[in-house]
Amino acid sequence: MDSSADHDRAEQLLSQRSDRLPVSRKERVFERVIARQAPARSQTNLLRWFAWSATAALVALTIPLFLLSRQPLSPSPFSARGATTASSPAMWLGCGVASAAASGVPRCRHGARLVFRLDGVAQRSHFAAVAEGPRGTTFWYFPADATQRSLQLSGAGELIVPRAVVIGKDHPPGRYTVYGVLSSRPLSQDDVRSALGDTQGASRSAFTIISRKLEVVR
Repeated sequence: MDSSADHDRAEQLLSQRSDRLPVSRKERVFERVIARQAPARSQTNLLRWFAWSATAALVALTIPLFLLSRQPLSPSPFSARGATTASSPAMWLGCGVASAAASGVPRCRHGARLVFRLDGVAQRSHFAAVAEGPRGTTFWYFPADATQRSLQLSGAGELIVPRAVVIGKDHPPGRYTVYGVLSSRPLSQDDVRSALGDTQGASRSAFTIISRKLEVVR
């Protein structure tokens, strides 16, 4: 018999006339009903407690995850080689003045004019440029030969190097690494070789070296 049936039975018995149901029997009926209903109430309360605990745990887990998802991503611990800051010199290459302002690796055809754009060179007054070809060949731009010196720059802000390089057929198609060497005095080819070959950094304070990629296509 379930708790509702016991309750109905108790009401039926208790509604009878007093002379038909002794007081002692009424008390025993109540005791049996209460005894049978107590486990059901205890089980119901236990289920309610478990449901409340599960809901609270879910909320406690969801809030930190929501807050974590709104946090900005940590910056990458890695930076590209040759990257520059706002205070360091920068160099861009292009096949023409307009393309020298674009990012990425420029693609120059034979006969194109390679343009150099510089920025942040206030402490350096001279500029040399040399390229290493896909077969390890060296291409001298400024100075072009052993009798010349690096170019003198005019201006401290962003500027276009006043001399461009014609990409001749002596440049085979492929990827090139172009080195720009900034200095406070004019440099010969030997000076540039020494600066680029200084793996110990002994002359780092006298030169600023920037490298960029270039692709020559047919």
